[in-house]
Amino acid sequence: MVHNHEDIEKELNKYFKNLLEEPKVDRARAIREITNNIPPILNQDHNRMLLRKVMMQEVEEVVISIPNGKACGPYGFTIDFYKACWPFIKEDVHALVEDFRVNKSILKVLNATFLTLIPKEEGVDTSNRFYLISLCNVICKIISKVLANIIKVVLSLLISSN
Repeated sequence: MVHNHEDIEKELNKYFKNLLEEPKVDRARAIREITNNIPPILNQDHNRMLLRKVMMQEVEEVVISIPNGKACGPYGFTIDFYKACWPFIKEDVHALVEDFRVNKSILKVLNATFLTLIPKEEGVDTSNRFYLISLCNVICKIISKVLANIIKVVLSLLISSN
């Protein structure tokens, strides 16, 4: 039983870290064994389409599609900021999205996410009675949506209707 704020914080951190942390397991061999037995479905045209450069219009459409007024991420910039400043920052945002596509990585500082706990009910007394809310950086949301839109074109070929 914990009663003071510091001990409660430690217990909550331990609970959610265990819940969310990825085990440090090398899965490369298992992934190769599985994928070697899957027949190729996508052809060279699909591959070219998936690997092509991201167009500025695609990034703009994603920025426009994200609803205004959402909670800000770790750095305090909401999508409203991006929309208001779009004429000045669009080239940099597009370059960042394209850099992610080419290098398959992003600065850790841009991928930072704040986690916050919201009690599901009054008088919460256990860790599993909290909603876990993540506040992601808008740049990560933009990159994720751009990639999802690109992948969406071939998903029906990869996912069975059954």
